[in-house]
Amino acid sequence: MERQFAEAVAALPDEENHTPTRPLTGGRAAWDALAARLMFECPRD
Repeated sequence: MERQFAEAVAALPDEENHTPTRPLTGGRAAWDALAARLMFECPRD
């Protein structure tokens, strides 16, 4: 069982893949408006 675990862990990719991001047009005001809408839709999060 330990060997299977070791083989499974060894098979995992070890490189970091970054999600590409772009700045939101509108700057901070746009982020604040987006956050306000999300908090209204999901108040418990």
